[in-house]
Amino acid sequence: MFNTSRLVVLLSVASLAFAQDAFDQTSRQLLMDSGFSENAVVSIIMIAAQHENALKALQTNPANDVKGINSLKDDVNKFLLTASEYDQEAWKVFEAKMIRKYVDGYKKAMRGAGVSRSAIEDIIKIGEQHEVELKAASNDPEALEASLEALKADIEAYIATASSADQAAWKGYQQNIQAKKALN
Repeated sequence: MFNTSRLVVLLSVASLAFAQDAFDQTSRQLLMDSGFSENAVVSIIMIAAQHENALKALQTNPANDVKGINSLKDDVNKFLLTASEYDQEAWKVFEAKMIRKYVDGYKKAMRGAGVSRSAIEDIIKIGEQHEVELKAASNDPEALEASLEALKADIEAYIATASSADQAAWKGYQQNIQAKKALN
């Protein structure tokens, strides 16, 4: 079975695929650049369209729609099981690009809020330490919520030891995130 349970990839797909209503040209191009065949691109776009609500839920809170997210993962797994070896390899490339894009987006938002580069790298490391736990909890809403809370607690504990400038910047970053959530 392919590692499509990676929550970060689904979050990335959500943020990339459905800013509002449609799978845009940038998303299509990223799929093509990953090496997917035209048929696979069409299939992935169709899967994304069928799971629009789950993708939107992922943008705001991964624990919101676990049933929808599991259905999305099931459909992606079904696609990958029937895909050519070429398209299966393209998925791995796509997954790596999406993870990079997702992490880069967080880094950019933190930098924009004034968080120092060293603090950003430490926060990313904390996230990586929780990756296994988050993956394991992805099918259980309560476990996922607990895993996210543990991640948040570890980041908050780190921030409490950071410089006053990073603490203030982190507060600004959190306010920016809350403002974006309010818009969705």
